[in-house]
Amino acid sequence: MARKEKIRPPSQIEYPQITSGGFRFFQQIAERLNHGALFVPRGDPSAADWVLAALSTDGAYHTLNVSSIVKCVATAIYVRLAVSADTAGRILTLRKLGNSNQINILRVVTQVAGVTVHVAGIVPITLAGDFEYNATSATWDSITIEVCGWFV
Repeated sequence: MARKEKIRPPSQIEYPQITSGGFRFFQQIAERLNHGALFVPRGDPSAADWVLAALSTDGAYHTLNVSSIVKCVATAIYVRLAVSADTAGRILTLRKLGNSNQINILRVVTQVAGVTVHVAGIVPITLAGDFEYNATSATWDSITIEVCGWFV
């Protein structure tokens, strides 16, 4: 039987434009792939999955569900966030439903008033496809959450 070839992330020597954070991200993906996890790209969605009008921005955690997007049992989702607010320092946080600490989370912070900040990251989900978000109680210009793929 053929031996499974190990996935190797791109090296910083081969691709000097990759930041150290980006390189570590690719290392983490390669580690997951080498240990049996599989990333399933979503494809080409026509719009964001959640936008500001569908979200509560009251500073409390609220649940979102990806079961209509993710058609199989997944352990985590790969999401892209874009946020803009009337002032700097506004925070959007995503975490697995049931978690209570502020360590294993995906967080995006507005840097300048009226300027959109983009972040991509991995968010663990429950077997039912649930995760939580918390948006600082503020006047937000825009929030978009897009599911780009998932890990099985």
